Formats: sequence, structure tokens, C-alpha cells
Amino acid sequence: MRLKTLILTSSLAFSLLTQVAAAGPMDDAKAAFDRGDYATAVQIYKAWAELGDALAQANLGAVYIRGQGVPQSDVEAFKWFSMAAIQGNPRAQFNVGWSYETGRGATKDYAEALKWYVKSADQGDADAQNNLGSMYFGGRGVPKNYDQAFTWYRKAADQGNAAGQFNLGTGYYLGQGVPQDFALAFEWLSKSAKQGFAEAQSTLGVMYYNGEGVSQDYTVALEWFHKAAAQGLAMGHNNIGNCYDEGKGVPQNTAEAIKWYRLAADLGSGRAMASLGLKYQYGDGVPKDFLIAHMWFDLAAVGSTSEDEPINSIVQVQRELVSKQMTPDQIAQAKHLAKEWMTAHSKK
Repeated sequence: MRLKTLILTSSLAFSLLTQVAAAGPMDDAKAAFDRGDYATAVQIYKAWAELGDALAQANLGAVYIRGQGVPQSDVEAFKWFSMAAIQGNPRAQFNVGWSYETGRGATKDYAEALKWYVKSADQGDADAQNNLGSMYFGGRGVPKNYDQAFTWYRKAADQGNAAGQFNLGTGYYLGQGVPQDFALAFEWLSKSAKQGFAEAQSTLGVMYYNGEGVSQDYTVALEWFHKAAAQGLAMGHNNIGNCYDEGKGVPQNTAEAIKWYRLAADLGSGRAMASLGLKYQYGDGVPKDFLIAHMWFDLAAVGSTSEDEPINSIVQVQRELVSKQMTPDQIAQAKHLAKEWMTAHSKK
């Protein structure tokens, strides 16, 4: 069975703490920050920020959004980022764009996000270039344009930006914005994965698993899945479960597969939820239980994304088959259990 993966094309990879000057007060603030003396760092940043220093303003915004030495406040962060951005600081411009894109500290506004990403990207900020690519890819604040998206992804990737490398590699993998080319996909995804980008690690594992752009190697695939899972990526956990389920790279072990599917489901993987539903439907590694199967299928229907269209179809078919074996009261109970599960996990 060919392993599929969720390919994520939007990235919010960015560093909030901007670079500080090589000497002077900002150097003292950086030294204080690095040794954990946040109060001193904030004192210096605030004094110079109030005098209009753009670098101090940008860094003060960074500590506010992180809550280091000050109470965490997206609103305060946005205020200081904006002051620095108006003065042309590219990292602050990126952070203002990010604030508008995510709605943190500012009202969500894709057009404003795009404007500030452009200002930052034009100054060479790689994170802004990557996120600008994602705006074009997703059609947020601008008409969808894959060619423009990958122009910006390449600019970010060429600077060594791990998210940009992942997105460029994803484009080659899917053939969106660029001709499909597994060899180039493997090249760029490898660069990103070696920098620790979890989504790239998982996708690189898929390429090894399927033998796409590289010789098929289940053992290496599993190694990359574990690297992604160690960073908390749901798809990494799910793919490890698949390996145990299929006995690829490891001895077949249904109990171990179910363990990894549960971990992935806890992280919101619709695919893992669907797999658990199938396990309970057919009693594979667990006692057959239509009620629990229905619960997992309900959760999978909510947790699956637009990239999961084949999985969504399977979920609908299997849930219908299970429903035919249940009473209306049992179906209602399954739906109640699904709601309870979602409530419990939304608090984590």
C-alpha cells in the first residue's frame, strides 16, 4: 500500500526575537536576555524604544509576544512592532504581517498582512518571502497564484529558510506551481528536513516509503517518521502506526499500530481517527465495537482536511455500514461520545 501524507503548504515559521546591534545598549540587552535576565533586557529595550529606536521597538514587541520579562500581550507586541515597522525594520514588518494574518494583537486582515509581508520580503526577509508565498498559494488577501507562490518560496528557500524549502519541495512533489519532479522534491525536502522541519521530515519519510525520487527504504522512512513524531507532528505518529500496521520497516504489530494511531488522533489526525474506526469496526487488535467505531468515524469526519478527500469518502461509507448495525439510541450515544472527546481534547 502506498503511504499518503498531508502536505501542508502554509507556514508560520518565524523568529520573533529580532537581531540586535553588534555594540552599545542593544548589545547589553541581548547579553541580559541570553543569560535569562529578562527584566534588565526589557528595561533597556523599553528605554530606547520610547526614544524611537526601531530595533529596540522590534525587540520589545518580541518579548511582549513571548511574555519574557513582561506579561504576555499580543496587543502590546503589535503596538511596538507597528512602530518599528513604520520605520522600515524588516523583521517588525514581518511580525506586523503575521499579526494581521493570524489575528493576534490585531483584527485579522489578509490584505494588510499581504501589504506588510511585501514590505518585509522586498527587503530580503526569508520568513516574509515564505509567508507571502503561502498567501499567494492559498489566495489569502490576493487572488490564488501558484506561479507567484513558488517564486516567493524559491526566494526563501534559496536563503536556507526551512519552511520555504519545505513548501518548494511540496510544490515539486504535488506538481503545483512547478512541474512535478520527485527528484527536486526530494532535494528540497531533504534540505528542510535536515534543518529539523517536522513536516518535511514526515514527507521525506513518505518518499522513502513509496520510493518516490529515491530508492524505497522502509527503515529510513520510519526513522524520518520518528523524527517528525518527536516534534509532536500528528502525521509522523500516524505514519509510524501505518508502518506497524503494514509491517514495513518493523515487524507487523497491530497493538503497536493502534498505540501510534491513538497518539496521532490525540493530536488531531483525521486519518488516524479513521484507522481507529476501522479497527473497532472489524475487531482488528481490539474488541469489535460498532459504537466506538462510529465515534471514531464521527471524529474523523471533523478532523480530516480538504487534502483528505479519499479518506473522507471512506469514512462516510464505513460509518454508514456501521450505522446499519446500530440502534438509533446507540448512534446518538456514539455522537455524544465524540462530542465529549472533542471537548476533553480542546482543553489540552
